[in-house]
Amino acid sequence: MPPMHQLQQDLHRNSGTVAAYAVCTAAVLTFFRANRAATAALVEEGSDPSFALNLYLFVCLLAATLALSALQALFFARLGARLDCPIWRRSEPRTALREFLPLWFVINLAVTTLLSVLGPAAISSPGPSAGLLFMVSCLAVCLATPAGAAVMFHAASGPQAPREGAACVLRNLPSFVPALFIGLLQWVSGDVFQAAFPPDNAVNIALLGVCDLPLAVAECAVLALAWRVCMADRDRTEEEEDALDDDDY
Repeated sequence: MPPMHQLQQDLHRNSGTVAAYAVCTAAVLTFFRANRAATAALVEEGSDPSFALNLYLFVCLLAATLALSALQALFFARLGARLDCPIWRRSEPRTALREFLPLWFVINLAVTTLLSVLGPAAISSPGPSAGLLFMVSCLAVCLATPAGAAVMFHAASGPQAPREGAACVLRNLPSFVPALFIGLLQWVSGDVFQAAFPPDNAVNIALLGVCDLPLAVAECAVLALAWRVCMADRDRTEEEEDALDDDDY
């Protein structure tokens, strides 16, 4: 079955999980933007931001990242279990949070930090360097969800899961292209929405919350595509091992 047709079926069969993830993600981001806008309004009315205020904003960013990572751990585990039922069994909420919350928190924090460093660097750098930094940013954003999905898929390997996940991605890089392309569209669309609706008033923040819904659905699509690639890689490996065993006899 063509990957995009399979993706359509996967999203339809798991529409409840996908919709719940989209709504919860949009709610977290809307609350974070509203809090940030309210804090910015207080700063405009007063003097320069204090250390305490900057610390508060940093803690809010960490809290939002943690909340989004928890949603990814819970909903992505449920989605993965339904895609690979009954083989992959790590969708129980407590198990999902224990095993996958740290993974997504590290990924999200790394991407956020990388973009905050490379973005200003790309703007201030000359032409070729700016293009290189932009490509690195694109690669990091597009690979984040597929890489996280691959590590989740190989969770049974324990401490070896990151290495197994990376090896799976490298072995099947052409198969990951649709997922990477959707991830790129998701990132570009998010930037376009942010530029069109600056989160400095209630109306724009509400509109951005609505825009977050299809972006979250796109993220679920990336995960589903990556999960299917990992499943195919596992099945292919098992078939090759069985063929070798038959040759031994």
